[in-house]
Amino acid sequence: MFEFSERSIKEIQTVHKDGQLILHEALLWTPVDFGVSEGHRSVDRQFALWQQGRKLLGNGEWTVVGPVVTNIDGLTVKGKHNVMPSMAWDIFCYHPDRNIAYDTEHIAVVAGVLLATASRLLAEKKITHRLKWGADWDADGLLIFDQKFDDRPHFQLELA
Repeated sequence: MFEFSERSIKEIQTVHKDGQLILHEALLWTPVDFGVSEGHRSVDRQFALWQQGRKLLGNGEWTVVGPVVTNIDGLTVKGKHNVMPSMAWDIFCYHPDRNIAYDTEHIAVVAGVLLATASRLLAEKKITHRLKWGADWDADGLLIFDQKFDDRPHFQLELA
């Protein structure tokens, strides 16, 4: 059985109680060890992430110059990470041969456990939110073809 690290626990404490319950329950069933890299995000942190892949031009406009990390700047548009308690969190997976990984295969395994756990807890009326995964925004089970923005480590709560 796995345990959350102090870092993960600190981040989980910033997440809405429904998310906390989902995360703790899922950790009991997952075959892949995982942690939470981020729950609540300050405006400064969100804006720093938004700047990645963008460059400020001399005229004050921003232009995309590389891979974009997020479309939420935290200033004009607030995201699920930017409220307290946070309605979103990001995960990473532990591997025996690496410290931290964001590879698709392992995150997908953890995602399945998180989504199944959330569905069960919702059916049992222990939570009031459903869980959405950043690799399947429309929740149709297809991870290709229809996703406009792929954010596999990201999970967020939506009112059921």
